[in-house]
Amino acid sequence: MIKTNNILRSGYCTLLLLMSLSLCGTDEVMAQNPDLSQYANFIDYSKVENLEPADQVLNAADYGRYVREANQGDSEAMRMVALCYLTGTGTERDFNEAWRWFGKASEAGNCEAQYDIGCLFRDGYGVRQNYEQSSYWFRKAASNGHAKAMLNIGRQFEQGQGVLQDDRIAAEYYWRSAEHGSPEGAYRYASMLRDGKGVERNVVKAAKYFGMAAEADYADSAEQVAGLRPEAAVVKARQEKSARTRKVSTPKSKNDKAGKSSTKKDTKKKKNSRK
Repeated sequence: MIKTNNILRSGYCTLLLLMSLSLCGTDEVMAQNPDLSQYANFIDYSKVENLEPADQVLNAADYGRYVREANQGDSEAMRMVALCYLTGTGTERDFNEAWRWFGKASEAGNCEAQYDIGCLFRDGYGVRQNYEQSSYWFRKAASNGHAKAMLNIGRQFEQGQGVLQDDRIAAEYYWRSAEHGSPEGAYRYASMLRDGKGVERNVVKAAKYFGMAAEADYADSAEQVAGLRPEAAVVKARQEKSARTRKVSTPKSKNDKAGKSSTKKDTKKKKNSRK
């Protein structure tokens, strides 16, 4: 276990500690000295669930360039430096430095870094697992338009992890992530529409969002679309018929009535004038 006084040397870790205390009472955020074997494949993003890949693969030879660009204010370079320290790429693994650089990138508005921090808290990478903190950082990234952050906070609301369970809010975040291009977000929102969970049941919309997920070949979304198509067609036809009926039976406006009334008066005047 890394001593607390070492952690507090990092101003950003102090900020995280204070934030954690304010959000979850006496629960403190403390870095751990993990079994390094569990991090052996950390940089293999295909094996790390939901950790957003960097724009380029980390290279040990590029560590110096990342640092130079980070010191010049490049927020993505700051994030890359953080990942280098986190994974021991081009430098020794140092969780304090990783957190410090993640903090810098986040403060500079880098939503990928905010999302990374949420993943680290959620999964307990180099820090005690803390769902309250992960929800805070996912929402922060989501507010900056990060689709996967929206998806993850939606999951937390659906499962009640670090937040009060609320299917309505979960559905809202899944919808937002779908609209930002997340196939899984589209799939999850479609599932809630299909089942009437957190939202009013709507098979037409469910088919639409399953279709969005199917475009990315996500899970069994294509089969879901096929399964919903007959019911969705019936519902859609019924809605169209209802819309036509409403159009035909729409009551006439006051202006129309006034027009008719004046026409009747004019006709009556003409008859009287003939007499």
